[in-house]
Amino acid sequence: MRCLVLAGALWSLHVAADDSLVTFTTATSQGPLPYVEYLPPGYSNGTARERIVFSFHGIGDSGPGTDATSVYDAMTSMGPLRLIRDASSGPHRFQSSHRAIVLGPRNPQGLWDRITAAAFVSWALTHYRVDPDAVYLTGLSAGGGPTWTIPIERPGTVAAILPVCPVRQLWSPLDASEYRGVAVWAFHGFADPIVPLAESRHWMNQIGQALARDAGFPDVMSNYPFANGTQSAGQHQTASWTPVGYVWSAGVGAPPTATYRLTALDANYHNIWTDVYSNHDVWDWLFSRRRSTHVAPGDAGVVVDAGVVVDAGVVVDAGVVVDAGVVVDAGVVVDAGVVVDAGVVVDAGVAVDAGVVVDAGVASDGGLESGDAGPGAPPVTTRPASGDNVVQGGCSTSSGPALAAMALAVLAARRRAQRRH
Repeated sequence: MRCLVLAGALWSLHVAADDSLVTFTTATSQGPLPYVEYLPPGYSNGTARERIVFSFHGIGDSGPGTDATSVYDAMTSMGPLRLIRDASSGPHRFQSSHRAIVLGPRNPQGLWDRITAAAFVSWALTHYRVDPDAVYLTGLSAGGGPTWTIPIERPGTVAAILPVCPVRQLWSPLDASEYRGVAVWAFHGFADPIVPLAESRHWMNQIGQALARDAGFPDVMSNYPFANGTQSAGQHQTASWTPVGYVWSAGVGAPPTATYRLTALDANYHNIWTDVYSNHDVWDWLFSRRRSTHVAPGDAGVVVDAGVVVDAGVVVDAGVVVDAGVVVDAGVVVDAGVVVDAGVVVDAGVAVDAGVVVDAGVASDGGLESGDAGPGAPPVTTRPASGDNVVQGGCSTSSGPALAAMALAVLAARRRAQRRH
């Protein structure tokens, strides 16, 4: 494999390999796993950054990476690489309208190791000319494991995922907070006899709680349209997240713009992936998602502390409130912009930022999603760097003694909290 150093990143230069499937064995792969690669037409001679799709196979396609034929056959047996293989030549179904690099790594055996899978993604993002805002993951069955966990292992890297009848694998409830910036469309057969719907249900419930910042957020199946989720509705149904609960609609993908969704297919079999990947609407949805423009509920100023998701710089965690970097100890109540702590009231519309009290009408963005592409991603990005709080509008201290008193009260609370921590 020939390589080109450009703009500080190492990108693979594949001569005459565009619009074809290329196999890399353990001996020829520069990455941590053998894999099959697809590059869109004109990639090798171009300069534009491309979308990239990582496809993770099921347990039945696991095996050694020493033989090129074996790797090729396994990686193209199903999933997006199967679509490309079956097209023989020219653009396949989703490439006809959505250009993308597609990589299918092969797992040596059994369930995926989430660390190795994440390392492969990081490696690929430095070796291919990738649009950092258009990184997508999909996986079927056991391949659903890394599809779910890589956004947690590499936070801020992935724009969207398509887990198909996924195996959940181990994870922590704290991890769901990472999904506030990752679009999700999960698919599962309602009566899947191999991997039960409960696997996808578990993830969607945790994500729903993280998005709503509410541990009591309703179970995704609680308002399923037939027998309270215990029996199939007799047709495909799609649940879409709303701040008050998931809402089910008949069909696949309704409503079409929803960012967080679960489609329960009216199927009593496991291999639903052919139905999913052959649906052009699925690819349209996936490639419409971009990391820099997708803003989940509460993304602005997000702070995550012990698994609790913060909205606009406010976190409530075991009685602790974090507001734009100021920590106030237990007993704090935040309600409609009023903070009450040990009898001290800070009036609505007054924001506290690093100990400075700013009068109503002054806003701080709290730090939007960083422009970094994540570990291992190419350094060039079109997204503005961020992370520092930017105060917008005029700041006035003309409120006089009352405002100063409030500032002192909040700072006193902050010092008490810092002494305890």
